[in-house]
Amino acid sequence: MKKVPVILVMAVVASLMGIRIAAHKRKMDGTLAALQEYTSVVPVRVTVVRRTNETERSTADGVLRPIVEVSVCSETDGRVVRVSADAGDRVEAGNVLAAVDTMIAAEQYARAKTVFEDAKRNRERSRILVGIDGVTRQQYEAAEQACEDAQVTLTMAREQLAHKTIRSPFRGTIASRTVEPGSTLLPSMQLFTIVREDSMVLTVALAAGELAGIRPGARAEIEFEALPGEMFSGTVSSVDILPDLSGRYPAQLSVDNGSGVLRAGMNGTATFSGSLTDSLLVLPRRCIVGSMHDASVFTVTAETAYRRAVTVRLLGDTVVAVLGGVNAGDTVVASGQMNLGNGTRIRVVDNR
Repeated sequence: MKKVPVILVMAVVASLMGIRIAAHKRKMDGTLAALQEYTSVVPVRVTVVRRTNETERSTADGVLRPIVEVSVCSETDGRVVRVSADAGDRVEAGNVLAAVDTMIAAEQYARAKTVFEDAKRNRERSRILVGIDGVTRQQYEAAEQACEDAQVTLTMAREQLAHKTIRSPFRGTIASRTVEPGSTLLPSMQLFTIVREDSMVLTVALAAGELAGIRPGARAEIEFEALPGEMFSGTVSSVDILPDLSGRYPAQLSVDNGSGVLRAGMNGTATFSGSLTDSLLVLPRRCIVGSMHDASVFTVTAETAYRRAVTVRLLGDTVVAVLGGVNAGDTVVASGQMNLGNGTRIRVVDNR
C-alpha cells in the first residue's frame, strides 16, 4: 500500500519536469527566431534625394605646362668656347646662350667680303667702259654675274659667322641644357630647351555631363598644390571632341603667369561654377549601383530596400544629377549596397 504514493509522486515530478522543459524549449525557439530575424537584416547608411536650385561647382585636376616649348639646335659646326646659360635661367629674346669658335668662319667672311668689294668695283668699271665700247657687252655681263655670285657668297659667310653665336629666340626660361664648353657641335644638334612661361596651360579631364556648361571662354579658379591658398584665374581655351581612354574629355585652360611664380609640371585643381544644375535632383555618386549608363539605386520603404533603375549624369567626381527614377525626398542607400537585393530588410545605422 505504501508503493502507490511513491509512484504517484514520481508521476507528478515527471509531469512538472516535462512542463518546464517544454516552456524552456518555447523560450529558446523564440530567442532563435528573433536572432535569425536580426541577422537577416542588413545594416546600411542612407541619404535623401534633394532638389537644388543653386549653382553647382565642379572641380577637375590637371598638370600645368607651357604653351610654347622650343628646342634650340645648332645651325653650325665647331668647338664650343663658351656657354652662357643654364637650366632655370630666365632669358630675353636675343640673349647669347653659347658661342662656337669663329676663327675659320671669320676668315671666310673676311675673304668673301674682299671678293665682293673687288667684284662690285669691277662691275662699276665695266658698266662705264661698256658705254664707250671699252669692254664688250659679254664682259660687262660676266662682271655683273661675278658681283652677284660674290654677294651670295658673302651673305652665306655672314650667316655662318652669325650661327657661331647661339641666341635665345624669345623671352622665356631655360628648361634644359645639353651642351658643355669644349664639346664639338654638328648641325641640328639639340643644345637647349626653352619654355615660354608668361602664359601657360592647365590640361584637365572633364566628365561628359560637365561639357554642357564648360566651353571655350568659361572661367575657372585654380589652386596649385605647391602654392596653397593662392588662387589663379584660368580661361578654357579648348575642349577636345574625343574622350581619352578613361572616357573623359581633355580641356585646356590658359593661365596667366605674369608674376612668374608658376612652373611647368605643377599639379593644380580648377574649380568651375555655372548654372548647370538649376532645379535638378542630386545624389552622391556613391549611391549609384552599376555604371552611369545602366545605373540603379536602392530606395528604402518600411525598413526594406527596393532596387530602382535611374537615369543620371555626372556633375563632378562626387555628385550626379538624377534625371528620372526617384523623387525628391526619397530615402536612398548610400553605403552597404553590395549586401542588398530587391526586398532585403535593412537597418539604418547612420543617416547622411
